Amino acid sequence: MWEEEIGKDRTSLGYCAFNAQTNTPNKELHAVKDSRREVRGKAYAVPALKFENQSLTSFSGLVIFQEFFALLRLKVRLARCFAHQTAGKVFGRATLFLQLMVHLLLGYRELRESRYYQDDPLGKRLLGLKRLPDVATVSRMLKEADAKSVANLRQLLRDLLFERLVCLALPRITLDFHGSVQSTMRHAEGTAVGFNKKKKGARSYYPLFCTIAQTGQVLDFLHRSGNVHDSHGAREFILACIQAVREALPGVVIEVRMDSAFFSDEIVMAFDKAGIEFTVSVPFERHVYGYDFKVIVTNKTLSPGHVVAFHEGRGSQEGIFAELKTHCQMGYVPVRKWLGNQTYLLAGIFAHNLLRELQMMTTARNRSHRGEQ
Repeated sequence: MWEEEIGKDRTSLGYCAFNAQTNTPNKELHAVKDSRREVRGKAYAVPALKFENQSLTSFSGLVIFQEFFALLRLKVRLARCFAHQTAGKVFGRATLFLQLMVHLLLGYRELRESRYYQDDPLGKRLLGLKRLPDVATVSRMLKEADAKSVANLRQLLRDLLFERLVCLALPRITLDFHGSVQSTMRHAEGTAVGFNKKKKGARSYYPLFCTIAQTGQVLDFLHRSGNVHDSHGAREFILACIQAVREALPGVVIEVRMDSAFFSDEIVMAFDKAGIEFTVSVPFERHVYGYDFKVIVTNKTLSPGHVVAFHEGRGSQEGIFAELKTHCQMGYVPVRKWLGNQTYLLAGIFAHNLLRELQMMTTARNRSHRGEQ
């Protein structure tokens, strides 16, 4: 045996182990017993206790958003969205909307959960308040939302996204269009019972979203009742989104991907005439004679394999919806008013887009991938 403990020199504190081959003590001292001096201690004086007024926060990460919001001039730009509604209010509508965004960024869902950060000093500092509004104040703001403020918020959402796309200077922009169900137990204004795989018979909204594949952000949405077909109002919304991108980014190549629910000769001809590259699934009987078929109509000059790969990239949009519902509470309907629920949905989309914007601002661009192309 290489090492054998012999000649153990035991003391009150421990013993040394000797190496049998070299007859030298090992360096380690193995403790056996502690002395009284090391164990016992005396204390006679009562310690002095001090009670100080300290500002402690449970959300220290919000300090990043304070600088981030200032860089985007977000508070000023939100104030312009609600400029027609600010008279006679202690809490400005822009501040209340900003609180909704922070509420969702912190991971909360229902309005009453704001009590968990009601007294947090950093939350107050971020919003520029000495006292945060209560639940009734925020709920009343949603109920009193009007069409003009919703339109202004949607425009600001687009403007912030276009600013990022200008910085990226991408040669092409890929737009994906699809709807997502918002279920609710409330009899909210505009909700209806429609197709709902997960909650059959539940009332819902069915907004149509336009997302940017290269950044994973939402460009705009069309709010709709839950009992409408996917194509309801889609043509006008799709063409409006394309026009907005063309005006903001002249010269960029625009690509569009859609599933069979949006297929029509009219919209396909409109895309081709406008010079938009597109892939659209064609509705037909998929399972014939034991085979699974897929038909895609396109004007892209790529090989069939590349066209299919590009078209199937639409699946990334489901990941965006998953993030919106999981992290930004897109599936929650807080009030009974149509415009109020649109405002809450906008707060969630702003939170999602701003998180993506923060990631792109602080992370070096990865050129090893070609996006969703």
